[in-house]
Amino acid sequence: MRVCSFRIRASRSGALQRRVSRTACALLAALLIAGCGREQKPPLPTPAAVEVGIVTVEAKDVPVIAEYIAQTQSSQSVNIQARVSGFLDKRTYTEGSVVKAGQVLFQMDKKPFQAQLDAAKAALQRNQAAMSVAKANLDRTKPLVEQDALSQKDLDDAKGQYEQTAAAVEGSKAGTAARAPSAAAWTRVCSAAR
Repeated sequence: MRVCSFRIRASRSGALQRRVSRTACALLAALLIAGCGREQKPPLPTPAAVEVGIVTVEAKDVPVIAEYIAQTQSSQSVNIQARVSGFLDKRTYTEGSVVKAGQVLFQMDKKPFQAQLDAAKAALQRNQAAMSVAKANLDRTKPLVEQDALSQKDLDDAKGQYEQTAAAVEGSKAGTAARAPSAAAWTRVCSAAR
């Protein structure tokens, strides 16, 4: 233990000096006692060992796989428009694949177009039959008009009937010719030929 010693200069009031020196000594003694009386804390325990996995490094070829989130856009934009209206049966291309010129993209239902073609062919046959009858009537009427057995009006009616049926046959042929490609080719929607 340390002992405090101070020298205090003599002054006029000695009692005051003694009081101040006693107070200073008491304070110093209290500080020394407080500082010396501490106990040391025990050291902290060391943490337990942690288990670590071991990996052996080998040199080998590994495929590089990259996954990206993105949107793509075609360099060419093409409008696809059918020549006829109808229902699609199937799509014959794979989305995102390369499309070649003239490749079939869609197949439409052929049944309605085939029915129209069959109806046009039937109308042509009916008009051809009517024209045969009109031709036969005209051929019968001509000799009878020459013999004055029938009037000129009957001949004119027979000619008119024959010409009407001939025009109907030509109209039916045109309708059949117009519908035939639509039943076969127009039901296939193909890419544009370059």
